[in-house]
Amino acid sequence: MTSTTLKLALITSGIDHLSSSFHTLPEQPFAIIELGEWDTKQHLRYLARKGLRLLLPTQYPDCEQYCRKHSFVYKRVSRNNKSALKTILGSLNIDLALTYRCPLLPMSAFESVPHGAINLHNSALPDYRGGNPLFWQVINNENEIGCTVHEVSAKMDEGDIIETLRFERPRNVHFEDLNYLANVTYGLPMLRRAIDGIAAGSTKRERQPNHDKLNKAPNCDWRQWRDVAEKRNLSKEHRHDIACFVGESAKPSCPELRI
Repeated sequence: MTSTTLKLALITSGIDHLSSSFHTLPEQPFAIIELGEWDTKQHLRYLARKGLRLLLPTQYPDCEQYCRKHSFVYKRVSRNNKSALKTILGSLNIDLALTYRCPLLPMSAFESVPHGAINLHNSALPDYRGGNPLFWQVINNENEIGCTVHEVSAKMDEGDIIETLRFERPRNVHFEDLNYLANVTYGLPMLRRAIDGIAAGSTKRERQPNHDKLNKAPNCDWRQWRDVAEKRNLSKEHRHDIACFVGESAKPSCPELRI
């Protein structure tokens, strides 16, 4: 490994179209750390998926299966034991951590990581910081939505911006289609450029502004969207758009997840 090659670890909550593209990233993709509850229910669900794959080999993928296919190190960490991340990242000699679909992580976890951690977020920051950015951009009827690669910080989604963009939001689409558009169509190339820039030492960072009028994206129960619609007196067309997003009036049309 040359001095400019970065050893990468992805910290995520599960397999999807973006995390299953980890092997296509530049530098040296090396390990996936899966955050979860890892209680009896989740372990049983994993065992069930493994059994179902015996009948349908291409169905029911998970992070562990994906890591075996690409010879990556696979680790599990409980959400209640985030301090274990520091030990794992240090023992693997990771150079850069990537976070995606993760809760807020302690900055101490990245003390041994030379280039720290970067995150892919589904909004044009600083707007829509939080756990449900796509949902709130649909609720607020944004004509454009965005995605951002930014440094991980002690406060959620407030780290310096490495790259950001906005794009037109399609209407009346399932959330999986909007996820695919934001994370794969636009987000994955941004993530690749960010990693290349960090490896080359050419990355420019922009500090995020803070003011009271920023839109927020707090975690919420999507099933309560009708309460929001009633309170805001949203139009029939807007309600249909939201119903499609939450899966009540539309089905996903994005490519099927394959690993």
